[in-house]
Amino acid sequence: MVNNNAKRQADGDSADHPKRRLVDDSVSDDHSIVDDLLKKDRLTNDEFVIVASKSTPEQRLSFISRQLAYYFSNDNLARDEFFHTKFSEDSAKTGVENSLDIKYILSSKRMLEVKATEDDLKKVVSENDYNLSIFDHDGTCYVKLDNPLPEYVGKKLFAKKKKFGETPETFHLAGPLVIVTNIPSSVTEWHTVKQSIQDAGKVKVRYISAITDGACYAWFSKTFDDLNAVKDINPVIDGETLKIDLINDESHYKNMISAMTLGSLNSRSKDLQRLKSASMSAPLELGGIAVRNFGTLRSLLNTLLDDSEMGTKIPLESQAGVFLSFLLDYHPHSFEKKGGNASKLSGFEVGQSANKDKKNQKCFYVVTKSVEGDKELKESLSISKCLEELRHVVHTLKKTDRTDFVKSLKTDA
Repeated sequence: MVNNNAKRQADGDSADHPKRRLVDDSVSDDHSIVDDLLKKDRLTNDEFVIVASKSTPEQRLSFISRQLAYYFSNDNLARDEFFHTKFSEDSAKTGVENSLDIKYILSSKRMLEVKATEDDLKKVVSENDYNLSIFDHDGTCYVKLDNPLPEYVGKKLFAKKKKFGETPETFHLAGPLVIVTNIPSSVTEWHTVKQSIQDAGKVKVRYISAITDGACYAWFSKTFDDLNAVKDINPVIDGETLKIDLINDESHYKNMISAMTLGSLNSRSKDLQRLKSASMSAPLELGGIAVRNFGTLRSLLNTLLDDSEMGTKIPLESQAGVFLSFLLDYHPHSFEKKGGNASKLSGFEVGQSANKDKKNQKCFYVVTKSVEGDKELKESLSISKCLEELRHVVHTLKKTDRTDFVKSLKTDA
């Protein structure tokens, strides 16, 4: 923290005779610090202490708003066992689906620290589009989710982001990775198994591991139009037919990779990089729309946001609507974003981002309507999440010979 005297001297004041200020420097600095902290995605405990103790009434409400948005985000609800249990109990108690006693929100540690009240939550819900509503039941205040409660998937495991070739969808792009079993106990040398496979299947074995408990791992050259054809190779050794299966789970994949030699790993890595580069740079046809390559997707969407006014409606049948619908299918919570079983997708809209780091910036909203009635709901759509998932399956996207690449997405139907 900068010493106040030193700060005044830097501003042209002397330590003994500071200039008069209309607003106290330290108070102004505190409010500025809180503003900066509220722009962060996460607050440390020390940072939260500053927010709780130095906030203006408006900043306090802003903090309560961001906490509420976090508690009821799809990502948190899918992993919060306590909330899931209470939603079930309170929905049964009130007869209102997806309802929760407001006391569970107000009793959370950080809400207690900022002394959040029932009136605070009512104000925040009324002023923000969180797809929440508040109602009274037998004198008790409840909050209701207007969207379906996401399925509980358990605590989030923080793991490094998987690369191309490290997901089940991309395991075999540089050639099938297989596990060979039913190897006779009389066979102890891997080269015997390798030769048997190559003779039976006319396939090149690029790598094969040592034999352990009648099994080994192997990497084949990319010569199969149908990967399942590896099961039909049927090599025979000492009267026993070896069984060959594709590796389709992470446990076997990790064992395979840990067994491979450095040279084999480098060769596979180079093949994967070449394949990924080819897939990323190839012209694509997505939802009937020709695009120059994967890398142009984000710029097309950014241009659409830049060229659209806040509140611009994007019909499903429009070019932009078709494109966004295609991307929405790849969102990790696509089903919930589309309204689950309670609502149906009706279009998209350009609105203001609720992300504190993107204040005053635009984003896309998914617009749904309830199956029974015309109640309209809106939820923000993270294009980054869609593109990240799409990146994992970029090799499966439809390639095209078309050259009429779209330069901008039209919003008119």
